[in-house]
Amino acid sequence: MAAKRFFEHIVTVTIGATNMQKTAYWAKYCEWFGEARELFMLNLLSLSAFSPPEGMRLDEVFEQFQVALETADLNIRFLRPTYFGDRISIRINTRNFTENSVMLVADFLKGEEVVAHCRQTIVFFNPVNGERIPIPEFLRTPALEFQVEAAPAQ
Repeated sequence: MAAKRFFEHIVTVTIGATNMQKTAYWAKYCEWFGEARELFMLNLLSLSAFSPPEGMRLDEVFEQFQVALETADLNIRFLRPTYFGDRISIRINTRNFTENSVMLVADFLKGEEVVAHCRQTIVFFNPVNGERIPIPEFLRTPALEFQVEAAPAQ
């Protein structure tokens, strides 16, 4: 997944993140990706023409505009184990935009080595009535700057 622009979040594998084999537990990758996804959304707000009031949190912005996210699917492919003390870079891009969903794709890297790939399709909906809604422009427009093409089928 090569792109000129990506969002990056760095985590360090702690002892509490490891399993009995002393490798990072698979569920931690989901947790780390979720954390990176939230920070990516905050970053999109900072890049958009929409400027929330100082100190307004992402959840408050979503509540104000009646926007919620739902995970349609999540897939993580593990390539190499990681261990206590490893610094992992999570690099997020976007792909497959539809009217009301987008796929987030991420590479987990230890140095320059890809140790895992992740993809998650998120759907936007109105939390009041449960109906799907178009991706808000204040998120769609900046998210397009992170778009990559789908990898060729193997």
